[in-house]
Amino acid sequence: DPQGGTRVMAGSVLTYRIVLTLTGIGVANAVAVVDPLPAGIAYVAGSLVVDGTRRTDAPDADGAAAATNTVTADFGDVTAPAQRVIEFQATVN
Repeated sequence: DPQGGTRVMAGSVLTYRIVLTLTGIGVANAVAVVDPLPAGIAYVAGSLVVDGTRRTDAPDADGAAAATNTVTADFGDVTAPAQRVIEFQATVN
């Protein structure tokens, strides 16, 4: 919570972590993650990180974007086994 506690309340900043794990063998084609945020949650501009690298919010060549309260990441073809991590912050309204 904004006062440093553990309660989620208006003004709290949440950290989202999405872990995409591909098991087995072979290639997963056109891998993409689309995460619409629930009502009452607002994406924190500039907080998008994919595989440890900060990404822009704009839909550009870095393969990730955040717009209209939806976070997306396009990974293209991914050879399994593999793990990809998306992290970002959001504020509780």
